[in-house]
Amino acid sequence: MAIISETAENEIMALLAGWWTAINQQLAVATGNEIQIGKDVPLELLFASEIGQCLVRIAEAAENQMSWSPDTARAVLVDCDAFEAWLNQTPVAHRTPEEFWNTPIGYLVLQARLWADQDQLISLKDAAELSGLSLSSLSQRISRGQMKSYRDPHEPNPQRARRIRLTDLDQFIREGILRKPGTTILSRLSLPIRSIPQSQFQYHPVNSSAEQNQP
Repeated sequence: MAIISETAENEIMALLAGWWTAINQQLAVATGNEIQIGKDVPLELLFASEIGQCLVRIAEAAENQMSWSPDTARAVLVDCDAFEAWLNQTPVAHRTPEEFWNTPIGYLVLQARLWADQDQLISLKDAAELSGLSLSSLSQRISRGQMKSYRDPHEPNPQRARRIRLTDLDQFIREGILRKPGTTILSRLSLPIRSIPQSQFQYHPVNSSAEQNQP
């Protein structure tokens, strides 16, 4: 049986209930009648539906409730793609809006995708500790588009809600924008990371030309 948090379960239920209500409202507008299909369908039935269980598996990955393997990661990405295809069912093809990733369900799907890619989101506070940059410097780089950020919808304080990808921070360091000596990012991270190989985040400081010319 799937083990997901009560918060994730409630978010999935709310999405499915809203979707079902919207279907009935669209039918009423299209036909001019108060046509309702399965008005009294219990939420448990929607939760047990194909899309409901797809979201449950996504939540399991997002909350790290399953063991990572290449096959499991591929299956999670298939679920994420299937959900986005379901979400974007319209006569005109379009991409998922960026704002969606800052919603509770969008954030859940985002976390599942990152789990499959052996990545994760970290707070700016953790990013500052890892990189040696101040919070204001990180915020400036995000504002300049040097790093992409997301908003954790469960954090009520907007000043603390921004998150960045751990791999984005690592790439930022690898490209030489930061030139602080160190060993590995993971050795300085205060949060446990169970799925990311430590060797993935080894980096070496970039030597200056003066240092390179020394005998």
